[in-house]
Amino acid sequence: MYHAMIDIETLGRSTDAVITSIGAFKFNPNGNDGSTLPTAAMDRCFHKYVSPESCIRAGMVMDPATIMWWMEQSAEARALLVKGYKSSIELRIALYDLNVFLQDAKQVWAHGTTFDIGILNTAHTLLSRGTPWHYRDIRDTRTLTDLAETKSGSPILRTEPIVLHDALYDCIAQAVDVQQCYRILDI
Repeated sequence: MYHAMIDIETLGRSTDAVITSIGAFKFNPNGNDGSTLPTAAMDRCFHKYVSPESCIRAGMVMDPATIMWWMEQSAEARALLVKGYKSSIELRIALYDLNVFLQDAKQVWAHGTTFDIGILNTAHTLLSRGTPWHYRDIRDTRTLTDLAETKSGSPILRTEPIVLHDALYDCIAQAVDVQQCYRILDI
């Protein structure tokens, strides 16, 4: 059994925000994926770009402030967003593929328990689908980081994603941070 990190990119901040991409990364929290950060094994990676139109048809919404925020991000992040839009798939297909990818996940992690997981829960509900995780299996990187920093007495050195605000790269960096916290906490 493995753990999985999830990250999404959206066009809003509410629990019904339009999803533009979904990333997930399978990892062992007691492992050391940091040594392979730029070249994570592709069989442990999931990355799908989602059609904003399909999200809107499902009942999800866009937030103009978030769209303006995207315009202020790096050229690389914006280019990936546009490239992703051109190859995006229907929300229902992306969620089905995510569910298959996560079917054996022991625990599912996100950077906070309300944003990424909350929006994905809403998307699953709007499409009358069950989530691939049980609510007891959701883990939060922020809480884990706080615990590790309290124990060590200093901030942990966060892993920088290869590209900020790319769902897959964010997942990989966050998984490496979980592994670092596990080592600090001696879990």
